Amino acid sequence: MRRAPALRSADAESGRALDHRIEYGIWGEMAERERRALLRRRPLTTPWRHLLEAARSEHGRLARPDEARALGRPG
Repeated sequence: MRRAPALRSADAESGRALDHRIEYGIWGEMAERERRALLRRRPLTTPWRHLLEAARSEHGRLARPDEARALGRPG
């Protein structure tokens, strides 16, 4: 699945902030509180960009069947 450049850029910026443990400001699509929560749950994860991209892809893959059912189409 191809992703929009803006989404890839957001994952890259969020990942960079997580990799460098930047505590303040909004980076990509993540606020300070979201980054701190992720860092507490996964303190040894690096690089973050790959994990964020995989999670976004998995979320999109899982969301599509629900959307199809909601529209009355077979999923």
